[in-house]
Amino acid sequence: MKVSERIRQVVVEDRKKWSIFLICLLISSAFWTLSKLSGNYETSSEFKFHFEFEDEDQIIVKGGVQNVHLDFEASGYDLLGLNTGEQRLVQFPLSAETLRRKRGNRYYLLSSDLPVQRYMDHKGFQSVSPDTLFFTLEEKTEKEVPIHFVSDISFRKEYGPVGEASINPATIQISGPRSRMEEINFVETESKVIKDLHTDIKLNLRLNETQLVGLNASTEEVEVSYAVDRYTEGKMNYDLEEFSEGKVLFPSHVDVFYQVAISNYSMVSPADILLDIEWDTLSQTAILSILRQSDFVRSVRIVPERLEYVILKE
Repeated sequence: MKVSERIRQVVVEDRKKWSIFLICLLISSAFWTLSKLSGNYETSSEFKFHFEFEDEDQIIVKGGVQNVHLDFEASGYDLLGLNTGEQRLVQFPLSAETLRRKRGNRYYLLSSDLPVQRYMDHKGFQSVSPDTLFFTLEEKTEKEVPIHFVSDISFRKEYGPVGEASINPATIQISGPRSRMEEINFVETESKVIKDLHTDIKLNLRLNETQLVGLNASTEEVEVSYAVDRYTEGKMNYDLEEFSEGKVLFPSHVDVFYQVAISNYSMVSPADILLDIEWDTLSQTAILSILRQSDFVRSVRIVPERLEYVILKE
């Protein structure tokens, strides 16, 4: 007999043996499964309910998400098709007709009123936990609140902001339980840290999720624009004659130095920095200070700040 024929014969015999082995394995597995299904087992099914109140004037402040557990004990045959062991997420609307009032703004609902009756009718059903669900309702209100840009920004030397950050939208509508709404007068953005800033920026920032827990907001994100420019020093000379009031000041003029963005340099006029004067009669000294300054100028200083004066005789 040739070697090749002998090899084919061995392969055919091995295949027959493996086929017989697999058939025996399948039969034994089937008998094992049937014996196991005939026994009694304990199992449970869990539902996670997300409740929403249909009345637009009220809102659930406690009990909006609750779990319901159902326990079973039955043979494996009976439990087939019950599909236990997996948590099910269920959206369930509530209304004034659905709930039963317990006391004040406290309400309750029997678990048997939920869409789990098919499971509770199963002959292996043992118990449901909890058998009663409790809810707290509150009046729903809404209002408009401003957005606050939260940031930690450092600028490159000689650079700075041109005005305040622009936020779009600057205000949003929020709605929720009255007690929570009374606590909120503004909503912050997520915090943004920027180092060595020297160019304009535009950011899309999410609102502070912690502030908005349990509330509905007209938007979850705002756009923040921040104009940045290089700053330079400017100087204006002020004649103090208007402050004299029958006195002679020495000197009669002062220099006012300030920092301003290059883009706003040509806009600065004496009306943007107003001075005030205080008379110290004991030392016969006049002390100058800044009464008001425009938003686009900063780091204003007066040279000199203290002046001597004499009173003119009438």
